[in-house]
Amino acid sequence: APPLPHPHPEHLRALKEFIAASSSLCILTGAGLSTDSGIPDYRSPNGSYSRGHRPTSLAEFARSHSTRQRFWARALLGYPPLMRALPNPAHRALALLATSHPRSAVVTQNVDG
Repeated sequence: APPLPHPHPEHLRALKEFIAASSSLCILTGAGLSTDSGIPDYRSPNGSYSRGHRPTSLAEFARSHSTRQRFWARALLGYPPLMRALPNPAHRALALLATSHPRSAVVTQNVDG
């Protein structure tokens, strides 16, 4: 994904005030959060989905030995990039927020999660 422009200082101030005034926070992230760490997202133009890979449903996984074999084989191929990945600034910011805000939660769809 192309880099985003820097946020306007007024927007950052408003976000900081919102967080400070919040009694609880829930941060919902997607796969884009980890792409700067070298973990590919699934649905981008170069992602696995665009190459024909489709998610495996739990029902299909549970009933089919060959589906489980295919699933774990693909997972094994995807494992090296996960092991090489390091936290990026967005990960660090979320970790700081989660540890400094008394009632916070981070919900992610990321495999590095």
